[in-house]
Amino acid sequence: MTYKEAENILYKTKWKTATCQQGKKCWCRMIIPVKKIVCDESENEGLYIAGSGELNKRAAEHIVKLHNNWLKKKEVNNDQYRT
Repeated sequence: MTYKEAENILYKTKWKTATCQQGKKCWCRMIIPVKKIVCDESENEGLYIAGSGELNKRAAEHIVKLHNNWLKKKEVNNDQYRT
């Protein structure tokens, strides 16, 4: 899969927070897709939204909540137009 194809999937899937190598005691959190997305350019690591040391725990959790709620709302809206 190309990076562009993987990126399109990335924004249509749920996200979660993950700890860095230091674990729960660290101030930062990563944001990753719930299901790992691997493309040609990312090799085995998979795509991520925010890496370690980029966001504090509170900000990361807030962003994940907003994104996942947006996906849920979009899904509900799409269901209204299906017959």
